[in-house]
Amino acid sequence: PDKVWEVLMDFAMYPKWNPFHRKVEIVERDDGRILVSMNVNMSGIIGDLVSKEEIFYVDSKRHIMIYGIDLGTPSSMRVLWVSSRADGKASTFYSYDLIGGYPAIFCWGYIENLTYQGFSNMHVALKKRVEQLV
Repeated sequence: PDKVWEVLMDFAMYPKWNPFHRKVEIVERDDGRILVSMNVNMSGIIGDLVSKEEIFYVDSKRHIMIYGIDLGTPSSMRVLWVSSRADGKASTFYSYDLIGGYPAIFCWGYIENLTYQGFSNMHVALKKRVEQLV
């Protein structure tokens, strides 16, 4: 899981391997909050979307990161984590994405499909990237 986590946390390299999150930067706000600013390739009629989401929790030792938007509506929560498989020879990468609020009601199917496809593409690209580095 360490190598997978290392690739996930190396935001500067995302443009080289990640087809979904094209650019990712950490931004510190004046109020002390830490945000992750992402250029996300939503394709279709949405195109590239810039999203700034607060980082709520990071545990590098256990390979967990939780970030999202908490504005009431719309809101989102994303959870990423990596764990070792039982044989210790491989890792499993998990991501959980929840989008809510009134805008999601009107375009849920469209956003759900684009988000699912984007994260699926990212997962495949992440596996390839880690395999290249090992």
